[in-house]
Amino acid sequence: MRSQEPHHPGYRIAPWAVTACAVFLFLVPHLASACPPATSADFNAFPSTKHVIQPEDLFVAGDPTACPGNTNTSPCGAHYVYVPAANHPEPRQGQLYLFLPGTKSEPNKYEGLLSMAAYAGYKTIGLSYDNTARLESVCAQNCGCYGPARREVVFGVNWSPILSVRQGDSIVHRLYRLLDYLRTNFSAEGWDAFLANDDHDCMPEPEDFNWDIIIVSGHSQGAGHGMILSKDKAVDGILLFDGGNDDCSSGGRTYAQWHDWPDITAPRRSFVHDRNGSFAVPDSFIAMEFGSMPSEFDVLDNVWPTSFNVATTNQTPVDDPLVPPKKDCTEHGSMAYDGCMPDALGNEPVSPAEAYLFPFYLDWMCEVGN
Repeated sequence: MRSQEPHHPGYRIAPWAVTACAVFLFLVPHLASACPPATSADFNAFPSTKHVIQPEDLFVAGDPTACPGNTNTSPCGAHYVYVPAANHPEPRQGQLYLFLPGTKSEPNKYEGLLSMAAYAGYKTIGLSYDNTARLESVCAQNCGCYGPARREVVFGVNWSPILSVRQGDSIVHRLYRLLDYLRTNFSAEGWDAFLANDDHDCMPEPEDFNWDIIIVSGHSQGAGHGMILSKDKAVDGILLFDGGNDDCSSGGRTYAQWHDWPDITAPRRSFVHDRNGSFAVPDSFIAMEFGSMPSEFDVLDNVWPTSFNVATTNQTPVDDPLVPPKKDCTEHGSMAYDGCMPDALGNEPVSPAEAYLFPFYLDWMCEVGN
């Protein structure tokens, strides 16, 4: 039985947040590119430019937010923006890679992953948003809880009674404010294309974005929010890191109802940690069209390249007896966190390009944005 949760809600224009804004109509053509070589030398030859921008600096009068200011912890951590090198061999100038961090994590924990996406040729954003609620705790086994909760985090509309996300701290609102700032202050970098549908009332709305040139990605909780967004908007592609599925067991279900909402066609890929061979294909992955049957999944460590849409790995960091264990360097953290993604020997890589998963991540980063 499909959920009765609203799939295409209406968005009201609030009377707050009215300010002057510039009008841009410049569009960048969307052209598919090849993938640059997955070597450390090539990665280091084309370093990206990084902008670190505090979300509080982008708010306008009336933006409802839980950010007290003067803090770098969620939901007030800085946005991290990466721009490919001007001489990049395979630029994707008209495409954006939007990455959503996991629970209580800020973009500065994912600099390696973000720089990989920039090396793939994308303008890349690690977005800070309100991810302070752990959905597995607040929703637990209530399958009907997850969809409204995730929609509130993404769109900032009060759909869920179990959490309260201020509109200014939602994904859509924060992304609009950031892109509006970038197109004004870094106009030469070509950020206008991603707000090509903006009605220039300066009020963040999902309809303002040119979603079909935006790849949505995320780790853990952020992966699920990316999937919710892709259920509603025709994004360019989807790439998830150890997340994206809500397992639960209420009402005779094994996963949350939102997974059954109709999918909008887009290339989709997912990396999952195998947890020492315990990974089993969740029904939700099939519902989200990552595959139509369990045989359409493979283990990354055994086969690559793969025609499958989900790959798993057992690679985890090796503890250095001379160094205290790093926070969050679990199997789950080893998929994405800085200092946790291992090199081929299980040690901390010298650079993102030395990470064991770098060539695999790069391949799918290029593949989903076609």
